[in-house]
Amino acid sequence: MAEIQTQGVHHITFVGSNREEIIAFYSGVLGMPLVLDQPNLDVPEEEHLYFDPGDGRLITFFVRPSRTLDPAPNPQGIGNLHHLAFNVSRAVYTQVAKRLNERGIHNTGPRISCRTARLKRNTASLASRSGINSSSNSATCASAVARG
Repeated sequence: MAEIQTQGVHHITFVGSNREEIIAFYSGVLGMPLVLDQPNLDVPEEEHLYFDPGDGRLITFFVRPSRTLDPAPNPQGIGNLHHLAFNVSRAVYTQVAKRLNERGIHNTGPRISCRTARLKRNTASLASRSGINSSSNSATCASAVARG
């Protein structure tokens, strides 16, 4: 069987709560512009919201007016999302952490973690009220990477 060469991820779609809550979090708190709002082509009673995380890809949500926020964590089963990580500068991380704290949204604070032996990132996990665990990442200084 021949290998299939993808050109990257176009978008990832989550099942979200309702339009107002998802837009308030992803645009209002995280600052991602809502770039498209259309009906879910498979389920007419749902909307499909598209957000631009800033890297040319899209994060999308299927939402319904009847859904409410669910504070329960995502199940840790096979095929379920564990977390979603965003690359941001230290300044943006500080801004987002402040917005999260003002809204009472859990934020673990900055942590140093190694993705590889040579790449270090300053990572802070947050739990969105839409039930998706997200991470905000900011690259550490070059000297720390060189010493790694």
